[in-house]
Amino acid sequence: MKDSQPAEQTASQTKRIVETFSTHRKSPQAPPPRARGGGWGVGFFIPRICNSLRNRLALWGAVAAAAAGTVTIANISPPLLATAAPATKVAMSATRALNAAAGVNPQLVRTLEGHKGTVEVLAFSPDGKILASGGGSLDPKIRLWDMQTGDNIRTLKGHNTRVLALAIAADGQTLASGSDDSTLNFWNLKTGKLNYKFMEPASNIMSLAISPNGQSLVSGGLDGLKVWDVIQQRPLTTLLRYESVYSVAISPNNRLLASGSKDATVKVWNLATGELLATLKGHTQPVSALAFTPDSQTLITASYDASIKLWDTQTGQLAGSLLGHHSQVNSLAMRSDGKILASAGQDGIWIWDLKSQKLINKFPGHSNWVQSLAFSPDGQILASGGYDSTVKIWQIGASPEKPALTNNPR
Repeated sequence: MKDSQPAEQTASQTKRIVETFSTHRKSPQAPPPRARGGGWGVGFFIPRICNSLRNRLALWGAVAAAAAGTVTIANISPPLLATAAPATKVAMSATRALNAAAGVNPQLVRTLEGHKGTVEVLAFSPDGKILASGGGSLDPKIRLWDMQTGDNIRTLKGHNTRVLALAIAADGQTLASGSDDSTLNFWNLKTGKLNYKFMEPASNIMSLAISPNGQSLVSGGLDGLKVWDVIQQRPLTTLLRYESVYSVAISPNNRLLASGSKDATVKVWNLATGELLATLKGHTQPVSALAFTPDSQTLITASYDASIKLWDTQTGQLAGSLLGHHSQVNSLAMRSDGKILASAGQDGIWIWDLKSQKLINKFPGHSNWVQSLAFSPDGQILASGGYDSTVKIWQIGASPEKPALTNNPR
């Protein structure tokens, strides 16, 4: 059974101005974020095994000819957007570097069972030892999994409907969770204790991101974009009001904030000052997922329009498009070496080589829609969550001599 869909916010002319330190405003109708379009069937997920090399080359030729996106720069010159340092080539031994080809044949090593509905969101702890998963409306709990044993070591109960967003601070101490129930919760990851709950007034919280320095949390919801102090666990400021924000991401260099909206645009902000640097236009439907490359030079955006786009953060220009998904893209996950990108949707899990911008593998992954993805910090494990109530653990980067996990697909 599919989860019920959240309510879409409608701004009336009588809406009063909220204070800067307000939390998200409750929306009266259910939002289309994470809405699933059309029907589905098992046959939809059967992997295509008859693609010849000629067909793949022809497909990529079509991709290269795709229409380019546009960018609107607001009162800035391009250098102001260039906050990331120029890329440098670092020599690494073959034993240390993660080979891009390792993403070609992911191996299922474990299936985690316990959720009773859709697994909406996933997040790894900074040390990779714990995986957090958020349940849907039938099971609005957060489950913490021991990645070595596969055990459900703790279940956190603090939301009464879908858990749509999770983020873990760099010190591994704080877990933030956002939900359709209009609450933003701060948890102690080690003890499972709920430290603080923001409730009134509030709105469906669709996405969360914690800065690499662990100081700032950004939340995207149906009433806008807000910044929080992680240490003090309190709201700081509101960057967007009354605009539905479906996705957020913070660059690894701690300088840029990106937000994806219902209106199909992506906004790029200066995280320190809150200044709007650019508005990226190229998608035709809501922007469902965002990810930065490790060097912060590329922003990757995914949309309900079934496309994935790559943007140069120095110039704000479109750098490429990854096409092929047959329906909306629900989730993105960037591997820590910056070579591999995973995307997921109704048509399964897709693995992309970012340097060549080519699809190198795709597979169903789950018996139903794939809703969420997350790479472990070392890039060896890809976790996926689906409508089939399971979390799948895929070995994608470990060497044969030293597997990341004991093989136990169940």
